[in-house]
Amino acid sequence: MKYHLVGVGGIGMSGLAKLLLEQNQTVSGSDLSDNQIIGRLKEAGADITLKQDGKNITEEMTVVISSSIKRDNPEYQSAVSKKCPIIHRSELLKQLAEEKKSLCVTGTHGKTTVSSLLSWVLFHAKVDPSFAVGGIIGELQTNARAGLGDYFVIEADESDGTHVNYQVEGAIITNLGTDHLDYYKTVENLEANMVQFANKVRGPLFWCGEDQHLQKLHLKGTSYGFSKDCDLKGSRFSQNGWQIQFDAEYLGKKYENLSLPMIGKHSALNALAVLGLSLACGIEAEKIQKAFACFPGISRRCQKKPSNGSILWLDDYAHHPTEIQSTLTAIRHAVAERRLIAVFEPHRFSRMKECLGSFQGVFNAADLSFVTDIYRAGETPIPGVDGKVIAKESNSIHLPRENLADSLFPYLQPHDVVVTLGAGSITHFHSECAHKTEKTMCVGVLSGGYSPEHEISAISAKNVISKMSKYHAVPIHVPKDGIKGRQFFEKLQQCDVIFPLLHGQYGEDGTIQGLLEILDIPYVGSSTLASSLAMDKAKTKQLLVANQVRVAPFVTMKSAADPMNLPFPVFVKAPNFGSSVGVYRVEDENSLRNALEEVLKIDTFALVEEEVIGKELEFAVIGNERIRCFGPGEIGSQPGMPYLLNVKYGEHSLRTSPKADLTDKQVKEGKELAAFVYERIGCQGLCRVDMFLDKNGEFIVNELNTMPGFTPTSLFPKICATEGLDFSSLIDELMILALHKHRMAKKRRNAQETIKIPI
Repeated sequence: MKYHLVGVGGIGMSGLAKLLLEQNQTVSGSDLSDNQIIGRLKEAGADITLKQDGKNITEEMTVVISSSIKRDNPEYQSAVSKKCPIIHRSELLKQLAEEKKSLCVTGTHGKTTVSSLLSWVLFHAKVDPSFAVGGIIGELQTNARAGLGDYFVIEADESDGTHVNYQVEGAIITNLGTDHLDYYKTVENLEANMVQFANKVRGPLFWCGEDQHLQKLHLKGTSYGFSKDCDLKGSRFSQNGWQIQFDAEYLGKKYENLSLPMIGKHSALNALAVLGLSLACGIEAEKIQKAFACFPGISRRCQKKPSNGSILWLDDYAHHPTEIQSTLTAIRHAVAERRLIAVFEPHRFSRMKECLGSFQGVFNAADLSFVTDIYRAGETPIPGVDGKVIAKESNSIHLPRENLADSLFPYLQPHDVVVTLGAGSITHFHSECAHKTEKTMCVGVLSGGYSPEHEISAISAKNVISKMSKYHAVPIHVPKDGIKGRQFFEKLQQCDVIFPLLHGQYGEDGTIQGLLEILDIPYVGSSTLASSLAMDKAKTKQLLVANQVRVAPFVTMKSAADPMNLPFPVFVKAPNFGSSVGVYRVEDENSLRNALEEVLKIDTFALVEEEVIGKELEFAVIGNERIRCFGPGEIGSQPGMPYLLNVKYGEHSLRTSPKADLTDKQVKEGKELAAFVYERIGCQGLCRVDMFLDKNGEFIVNELNTMPGFTPTSLFPKICATEGLDFSSLIDELMILALHKHRMAKKRRNAQETIKIPI
């Protein structure tokens, strides 16, 4: 037979063409534009023209159409006049699956993901399935396949009611939203149609028990979801970056630590459905779990696009408000503090007319959102339905689709995450941006200052600048005798971000941080309050004690006459200086008086604390809203030896290790404590948390340093590198966190402007 497919480049029709070609049928087709799918079909032997013309139709052809093909289409009219058999694509798919056990996936959202994941599980379990789905499965690089096994996975499209045409052995219904009312007219008709589909299923049926529309239909089969009333129940969902994990319980059995390289709880819901139907098909749980773990993903489902710069480009098919909101929420969780920008191309006037009123808050997970003109998909415009209306409702910026790259790029900055959303031409937007060059971020590296660690700061700055190949680094040096003239401030204001590598007073104590906040310049590290608090070792210890964190016993003293009540030996410290300045170990009253005298020359009071014998550890912590802890590293200190400047940086400095010799349990406990302390003090950006592990195996927090050293011998970057975050990547993370902190502060200030205070 000869088959001619009208609109063969579409994701559904192209799958049918591929299946026909694999059965050695003669295939021709037409479309209005070229794409990769058409190229692959041509290579496989299909005769495809990029024009829809009645001359393409001959009498011996069976002509295949979809519901979107209008009756005035020249090829349709030619087929009618030549009395060719004309069949809907669902009828052809039904014929191709006749000798198989059809497993159909339907529902308003998630069909492609679920049917693709189901196909992958069956393929990975070596049952050799056939499938026709609405997306290109990554590793297989196809949306359709003719296998030799018993099963045929079908993405059953409910948009035109044709999903009820199939002979269904097993099925999944993902959800039921108020979509496609241009066809169904009423929600009641849509619901009745889904009940009709469910009643046709001969074998296992799994439906989402969290969907309110499906709940009220009282469908047969098995409900799935994370709510307690579901038959197949998910639990312990978590997402770490681009990976999700969850447990499941079904028919008295538990399935733990199911993991997929996907994002969002909606993806876990989809996987629950696939787990249930796969088990019902006799696939072993271990094989399902392995298939989940290596799922290669689907094109246009949060697909990462190539990038030559620091911007992460994503593309997603989401085009309905519910899908968009779920997708953006999941991406937000994955990208953490990076700025998220959504670019939405609305799809079809009829669909957008149905969706108006549903866009408020849809883009809340994004920091910035744009709406383009509506992709027509052959439809006639509807008055009052356009991109500007949707942009206004969703609190977004409208940008015309024409020359979108030129309009969008001025808004972008390094380290942004840009996701394009929609079912139309927006998927090609990334290639439209290929000729655009990303802005280079200007980073002011601030060093020197009043501190005794002036020279160390300069060494850190030189080392950091050497790792800043991606950035335009501007050295800004603060002389020991202070800032003079306007040039310093002019340099600051020319920079996108400031990296203040200053130590001690006027460096880590909130002074420079407050100045940068007044100047409205993003900067690396904690804000004014946390910097000031962490700099005061006594206040830090008092706050930690209030939070039931163990510290070495301590007192504050303003003179030798103040009570101490601590056993010797003790350490006497200047509490408002760096960790290696103004520190003395004393063993008797006489040396205590001498140490106090020296400390009180440079500080208003002294911190006196009991000596701790044990391992001296450093944890590297970074993050704003999401805290990440690395380490610990270990300082090869000797009992009784203060960790002073010459010990840290001199020719005979102590040996350090970026990876301490601890048990896994101790590392976990230490990291959790370091993260807790970081959060309680209110740190942002980065901080070094110093601890002791005493002879009893208990952690004792010593102090926090909101701007640790970045010299070639400094432990902080080395600790991060042991867990995969090299120096250059660490700088990237710190830039992202600086921009995020500034963005959130600005958001709070804008909110404050709405407060009305009567005078």
